[in-house]
Amino acid sequence: MHTLAEAGQNGAGIKLLNGTCIDVAEHVCVGMSNGAFRVLSCGSRTGFKLLGTFRPRGKSSVVCVRYSPKGESLAVGCIDQTVDMFRRDGEKYEAYRQIQIPLGGYAVSLDWSQDSLMIRSGTSTR
Repeated sequence: MHTLAEAGQNGAGIKLLNGTCIDVAEHVCVGMSNGAFRVLSCGSRTGFKLLGTFRPRGKSSVVCVRYSPKGESLAVGCIDQTVDMFRRDGEKYEAYRQIQIPLGGYAVSLDWSQDSLMIRSGTSTR
């Protein structure tokens, strides 16, 4: 479990965001056990700002997230044996591909090739 702390406006209050996985590029992505992932921006003066909450499908726990080397794509691995791919355009994320993990396993880690054309996963079986 990963915890991300965020101070409220003018330092008032602290909000905690608990996630199953996290990756950082220009944005911070936090995978959640409820099947959603949250994307935040991080400014040196403003702290974290929630850009959006996304739910690829249902309530299948997000197990791993990984930005491509230049941060233009995001891969999200869920325990339902799928990896969803999202394109990033500024603060917008759009799903463009879904990959099914074969042989009854699910992705526990993801890694992009340097040119962002291929993705590989470490898998686990149930």
